[in-house]
Amino acid sequence: MSESKKSNEFFKDSSVYRFIVFLVGFLAFFIISFIVSLVVSVILGQPADDDLPAKVKLLAYSNAFTYYALFIVLLIVLIPAFGYLIKCFAKIKNVLIGLGIGALIIGVTLLYSLIIEKAFGVGDNNNQIIAVRLIKDYPWVGLTAISFIGPFTEEITYRFGLFDLCKRKNVILAYIVSSLVFGLIHFDFTSSTMNIELLNLPSYIICGLGLAFAYDKFGFGASFSAHMINNLYSTIMILLGSYK
Repeated sequence: MSESKKSNEFFKDSSVYRFIVFLVGFLAFFIISFIVSLVVSVILGQPADDDLPAKVKLLAYSNAFTYYALFIVLLIVLIPAFGYLIKCFAKIKNVLIGLGIGALIIGVTLLYSLIIEKAFGVGDNNNQIIAVRLIKDYPWVGLTAISFIGPFTEEITYRFGLFDLCKRKNVILAYIVSSLVFGLIHFDFTSSTMNIELLNLPSYIICGLGLAFAYDKFGFGASFSAHMINNLYSTIMILLGSYK
């Protein structure tokens, strides 16, 4: 076996490499977010408590540049796996299946949101409320960081990294752990309306399960496509004014 082929197989199958990718994606997000938030706060200034537009502006720039920086960091870590990942998009059929799974996820999560709204009289959690305001005021963030870069970094971290790492032990464990972690990263532990956060949590876990299925059965190209179309749909709906 040639050295290049051996290298490709290592980065395709190595548990150590998957752990490194997950650790970098998970920890780097919080480290970069902290640093970027400090820098942006210094440049833009700290907004007053009642200055919502200034707060949204600060959040928009902080989120955008956090994802941009994380994207670059992950690209560096993924250099040895480029060949493997690019091949995942070569099978157009799997990418199209991913888009279909993404559409199904949209339908299921919308149905779930409608059910809890009717049954409990609650709406979106803090994560979604903030995202809606941010996208309305700063569309470029929604169309880049949220719709494309976010899905890429999260699929690399929680499917290519965490799911594959757990799958080495047990495939059911991989589905459970990756989906729960994916749900919890969208959970606001500081929220004053914890009941809303808890009721919305299953929606993110359902999304995580769907993305895990797309990755497990059809590869990274499918899970990225499913994630991207889900976020892009929400962004477009918000920009068109269909999402209040």
